[in-house]
Amino acid sequence: MKNNKKPLIIVSILIILMICAAFTSRSFQNDTFYTIKVGESIVKNGIDMKDHFSIHKLAYTYPHWLYDVMTYKLYKAGGLQGLYQITILIFMIIGIIFYLTNIKKNKSYFISLLFSILAMIMLARFVTARAQLITYLLFLIEIILIENLLKEGKKRDMIGLFLISILSANLHAAVWPFYFILMLPYLAEYLITKITNKIKNKPKLGIFEKKIDLIQNKNIKYLGLVFLISLPLGLLTPIGDVPYTYFIKILQGNTMQYINEHKPLVLIENFFVIGYLCILLIPLIFTKVKIRLSDLFMILGLLFMSFLSVRHIALLAVIGMFYLCRLISNIGLINSNKTLDFELPWYSVFVVLVTIIITSGIVYNINSKEQFIDANTYPVAMVDYMQKNLDMKKVKLYNEYDFGSYLIYKDIKVFVDSRSDLYTKPFNHKTDIFNESMKITEKYGRVFQKYGITHILIYKDTDLNQILAASPNYKLLHKEGRFMLYEYTVNNQEKA
Repeated sequence: MKNNKKPLIIVSILIILMICAAFTSRSFQNDTFYTIKVGESIVKNGIDMKDHFSIHKLAYTYPHWLYDVMTYKLYKAGGLQGLYQITILIFMIIGIIFYLTNIKKNKSYFISLLFSILAMIMLARFVTARAQLITYLLFLIEIILIENLLKEGKKRDMIGLFLISILSANLHAAVWPFYFILMLPYLAEYLITKITNKIKNKPKLGIFEKKIDLIQNKNIKYLGLVFLISLPLGLLTPIGDVPYTYFIKILQGNTMQYINEHKPLVLIENFFVIGYLCILLIPLIFTKVKIRLSDLFMILGLLFMSFLSVRHIALLAVIGMFYLCRLISNIGLINSNKTLDFELPWYSVFVVLVTIIITSGIVYNINSKEQFIDANTYPVAMVDYMQKNLDMKKVKLYNEYDFGSYLIYKDIKVFVDSRSDLYTKPFNHKTDIFNESMKITEKYGRVFQKYGITHILIYKDTDLNQILAASPNYKLLHKEGRFMLYEYTVNNQEKA
């Protein structure tokens, strides 16, 4: 194994492929359902900047229009099974690129495998047919192009970065600003290096100079040029200035207070982030290893983002682990000119492979029992009842946020769905429908009257269900599992 790394690389790729296939959940999340229908609408009607799927007449910004169209086309060709297979394929591509890039940059074959396994297992919880999955791939490629550009200064990497900017603006405009944020650690390193080089009394830098590796890269000018030229590239979309304004409007809204993936991280509840911090701090404190300043900035930035919103843990997994792998690999440089790695006999690699095969088999067996549409999460049977027994053209429905996208998928107009930003005032310029939905038990009667609600579809285990069940003005039409369907039965709404 010492002289020929190809067997280890082949085995490592097989391990990563098995993990990606086994750990990808079969159950689709909210966003997939509305994405399919939005893509269908774009194909049929074009990008008209209008919402066609709620009972409200709102403007819609189509923040990931290109991904929506792609998803609809794939769905039309292969159904949900096809989307599931494409999701696995994209996840596999991310895993292979992550591993091979670590090998190329860090020269640590087995450590790269270990970090790839950890990164993919952690990322798996975020993997589904959503625009974010493409984002993870694009940002990983961006980091690779940045590193190559700084090392070689070639135009092809600059062109690649320009393409990443344009693709990000069209595939997922909401995260387009992060394209620039990922460049900031490298630009900041250059500026700080210039400043420290002018300091005459350098011993005052103390521990900073002992633990931080300052690199003044001559090719940084190319990255600065890419940064500036990419700024207007966000206009190369059919959705106007959305890449520039979307993220700002999100911050003005209140969706982050209610949606779980937008909520701040509680450190004690997340073993991955705890483990990440330990792997980061232990070598920095107890060894003489140095960390690049740009790597430190990147890691601290991703950690900060993760603490602000748990969904950014995915970026910590797919990008942050790349820099952490480099730090651990560099421990070997303390006393030699070789990065740290483990020389394993063939039978040790075989044991690792067998362990992964067994583990992946167990996980895959568990996930294979899942349905593409979880009937406990989405009102599958209830929708069938409604479409068979109600005149849906006359129904004005109030529904829970969590399954609104599934209703859209089944061609039912909704009160609210997981396009949460659409229902906030910064986006629709009318009223905060999202907030009304989140606080529905406080003023349910006024809200129902305001929007002319005729039917209410909610979860059984809610305060609103208890209220409606006790009210003579609401008739229980049907119940199915966790779901309750009510009809408003009098002409004048009660005040609540």
